[in-house]
Amino acid sequence: MAGRQAFFESLTGRQAFFESLAKRQAFFESLAKRQAFFESLAKRQAFFVPMYLKKAPDHRSNAFLLATG
Repeated sequence: MAGRQAFFESLTGRQAFFESLAKRQAFFESLAKRQAFFESLAKRQAFFVPMYLKKAPDHRSNAFLLATG
C-alpha cells in the first residue's frame, strides 16, 4: 500500500512539473506575440518616417536661422 501511495505522490509531482512547463510555454508564446507586435511597429515606422522627413522643415534654411537668432 505504501508503494502505491509513493507512486501516486510522484505522479502529482510530475503533474506539477508539466503544469509549470505549460505556464512556461504560455509565457514564451506571449513573448512571440510581443515580438511580432514590435516587428509590425518597426515596419510601420519604416513606412511612415520617410514621409515625415519629407514634410519636416529644413532647419538649415535661412528663415529658421533668422527666427532663432
